[in-house]
Amino acid sequence: MTTPHSARARLVALFLAVASIGVVTQLTVASPAQAAAAQQLTRYPYLTDVVTTFATVNWATDRSQTTGSVKYGVLGSNCATKTVSASKTSISVGSASEYQWKAKLTQLAPNTQYCYRVYLGTTDLLGSDATPQFYSAIPSGSNASYSFAVFGDWGDTNQQGTNPYQAAVDASIGQSGVRFALATGDTAYDSGSQLNYGDLNQTGFRVSSIFGPNFWARAGSKVPLFSVPGNHGANATFFTNWPQTQAVSTSSGSYQMDTYCCANGATSAKSPSAWYAFDEGNARFYVLTAAWSDSNVGNSTPYGMDYAYRWQQNSAEYQWLKNDLQTHPSQLKFAIWHYPLYSDNFTEPSDTFLQGQSSLEGLLTDNGVNMVFNGHAHMYERNVKTSAGLVTYVTGGGGAKPEPISHCQPYDAYGIGWSSTGGSRCGSATKPTAIDQVYHYLRVDVNGQQVTVTPINSLGQSFDQQTYDFAPDTTKPTAPSNLQATAPVGDRVDLQWGASSDANGIAAYDIYRDGTKIDSVAGSTLTYSDNNVTSNTHYGYVVKARDPSNNTSDASNTAEVTTPSVDTEDPGAPGNLQASAPSSGRVDLTWDAATDNVGVTAYDVYRNGGGVPIASVAGNQLSYSDLSVAAATPYSYTVRARDAAGNQSVDSNTAVATTPSAGVLFVDDFESGSLSMWSTVAGLSVSQGVTGGGGQWVARETANGGGSTYAFKTISPTVTDVYARFRFEVLSRTGSVDLMRFRNNSGGSKFSLLVDGATGKLAARNAAGTTTKSNVVINTNQWYTVEVHGKIGSPSTTEVWLDGTLLPELGATGDLGTTNFGQFLLGQTGTTGTYDVAFDDVTVSKNPI
Repeated sequence: MTTPHSARARLVALFLAVASIGVVTQLTVASPAQAAAAQQLTRYPYLTDVVTTFATVNWATDRSQTTGSVKYGVLGSNCATKTVSASKTSISVGSASEYQWKAKLTQLAPNTQYCYRVYLGTTDLLGSDATPQFYSAIPSGSNASYSFAVFGDWGDTNQQGTNPYQAAVDASIGQSGVRFALATGDTAYDSGSQLNYGDLNQTGFRVSSIFGPNFWARAGSKVPLFSVPGNHGANATFFTNWPQTQAVSTSSGSYQMDTYCCANGATSAKSPSAWYAFDEGNARFYVLTAAWSDSNVGNSTPYGMDYAYRWQQNSAEYQWLKNDLQTHPSQLKFAIWHYPLYSDNFTEPSDTFLQGQSSLEGLLTDNGVNMVFNGHAHMYERNVKTSAGLVTYVTGGGGAKPEPISHCQPYDAYGIGWSSTGGSRCGSATKPTAIDQVYHYLRVDVNGQQVTVTPINSLGQSFDQQTYDFAPDTTKPTAPSNLQATAPVGDRVDLQWGASSDANGIAAYDIYRDGTKIDSVAGSTLTYSDNNVTSNTHYGYVVKARDPSNNTSDASNTAEVTTPSVDTEDPGAPGNLQASAPSSGRVDLTWDAATDNVGVTAYDVYRNGGGVPIASVAGNQLSYSDLSVAAATPYSYTVRARDAAGNQSVDSNTAVATTPSAGVLFVDDFESGSLSMWSTVAGLSVSQGVTGGGGQWVARETANGGGSTYAFKTISPTVTDVYARFRFEVLSRTGSVDLMRFRNNSGGSKFSLLVDGATGKLAARNAAGTTTKSNVVINTNQWYTVEVHGKIGSPSTTEVWLDGTLLPELGATGDLGTTNFGQFLLGQTGTTGTYDVAFDDVTVSKNPI
């Protein structure tokens, strides 16, 4: 951290930073923290809680005096018409002892421009700086047009204490003419301390990244901020620095730290309870908390912990939001919180806990929320409007290090990101060519029911502008078509129909049986199963579509059906379940078909004794690949058969498999009883009855006087660096016997391991045919574990470990040639001699095993 410097030096640094990003010509108003400001001022004035007829002015000073105040008035009249005293809180910003001040301005005329100045005792802290100006809130219900900004994941500085991209974004917001700003969380990296927030004097790595002269001081004196907590900086400092008393009070919200205990095995901890709403003209804004500490998740995840505490339907925040939404039914509505509802970033992915009809997403869409803003992922993403009409954005480019678009999902209409390898994109976006294009904020213009969102990057360039019309929809959807009903069993009727159409999408389909509504499904669903029917009974069904404005279509055609008798007989259990793990991320299952008096319609797959199946496959499918496994982990599986009536068999036998380590190319423990996983087999066989193997089966190379006894596995694509590990036992031999070879993709030998015929020692042979012997004699009827590493290069690398001990003499073999490794061979080809060698637990990998 540097020592405090003069106001003049701060001014010079400010203009140098702005000039370095090419926007200095855009900055025409007086800069904050200029030389004319008083030295006692440590945080430039900034606004919060500008709602109804109120506003809060905040600033910080040294402790040279103990009274503070604000003088204010209507712009163009007298900026010192009224004086209001300020309250102070003692804070420490690093080693500096300071006062944080706030003063509430009351009885403001609506939609009126005001000006103000701040004082410490009798000292005008702004000196000869220009008088800050701001607009009071537009009254609720007014159709006046206005703009606001949205940004997030900000407040970060480098080792030099600068961040030109964030400085440009903040300056642009200050110049934009927006009435207020919303922040999507993660403010003041890394922990949201007062030193991270900082002041006008101190600089350094993650010091003064919010209240430094180049940052929020560029905008905060005229643009009020409403921020949500994130998983960074979720502490009491957040509430000290961003007071929102009036907005919280008038909406009966919450704005404090509370103790949460102890869901999912997590420890008791304090976390923000911050939720409130405010009106601006014809719109209502919902400022919510959806975040949790990454370090206190028990047996869950941060997303899971947030859901457990905040978003289950009986939670305090959910119940408050539900009540407020239902008591404000007819307004345009915006919501903001931290965790992204939909995100194409692997590190900060979609929060699936908040998705769906029964969670936060359903609560918002059921109550007419039009648009959602989230952060957490440091990128820009605009998502396709949901079938229920919800528009969602991710805007996390406010100043923290950008992150990439990791993958593209159908919901991503336009996304850009950045990583060490350059730009990334999804949807209709163009890949960014410079990091400046990813740092950004959103300018949102509200004109009646029409909303235009314009992202603006740190270069001042706009992109992906979108206009939405949220005017009330009075046009009903078209009727569902071709409704069909079938009754495969006596207690179930299955329905399917053709999709309806509507300009704003289909929110739901309502299902009617014999004239009575029995259920609803999502607008993307075109099937339904009615499980509340009885056998030998006639039923008639119709389906109606609803759009996001609850306009209901005409009824579909009527589909009639008579249910058959009920099937109560369970299927037999699937037989001969087997599991194998060909790679670190996959377990393959196979089983024999089960029998049933009517017919098996599905198989349910269970893992590790769980009571809920991890997957279900059709009744004519006798295999399944589990792709949700971790490397180097044991798993157990059972399978149950199920018929159309829902009758379920008892469990199959239990099959177990252990996944190999990450990077594994091939693995075989021979417990399948075959060599089917090998590319070519010539003489090598599998057998039982050899004690000391890893299971019932081992591979055997046997010969009486010569011949080829081997199998090889193709490595595709070929590699320059490879490891192989296996167990072997020499049961008998009369001469040399090969154990394994690394070969190129045409079969040329690059390295082989063998037992020397004359000495019985473990030996190695290189690509040139040179043999090197170790000092270890291989005994008969004893199991050994050997690992071999080969790497093409100049020079080549060869390493051999026997039972975990490196044999350096075999590392001198050298000369692995120049072609890549393309085959791993077990056994030997075309030699004389009599031998019997058993092998087990073969693994080939790109990484150490």
